[in-house]
Amino acid sequence: MQLIQLSEEIGDRPFVWRMTRTSSEAIIRNSYLHPRIHIAAYYKENGNQAAAHEIVEQTVSDLRAEAGPPVVMGAALYNLAGVRVAQQKHDEALELLDRGLGMRPDLRAAAVGDPDLAPLKGDPRFIALTSV
Repeated sequence: MQLIQLSEEIGDRPFVWRMTRTSSEAIIRNSYLHPRIHIAAYYKENGNQAAAHEIVEQTVSDLRAEAGPPVVMGAALYNLAGVRVAQQKHDEALELLDRGLGMRPDLRAAAVGDPDLAPLKGDPRFIALTSV
């Protein structure tokens, strides 16, 4: 609730911070997406794959409902691609990765070494998506 109030009070103004370009992007990336990535990682590291996957799924759902900015949505879709790989849904993972990398091309290099995406490495579509 405080994040919404802060966003409403300052409005969407130019604010360059890392890869974000507006105050809204920075708030959503740093205060919503980033903590949820760590929460999902905690669940995964502690053997609760279902909870980890649910956090990632809900994050994408929330961002879609609110028309999340591409800099944030791209990372969320990238993470959801990793979930789909774990669920053996490789075609869907590649579609999500394609959309995510389209919004966040800076993640291409990370995708090549990402253990969550390792089962895709031999797929020509993955190779094409991650070529820089």
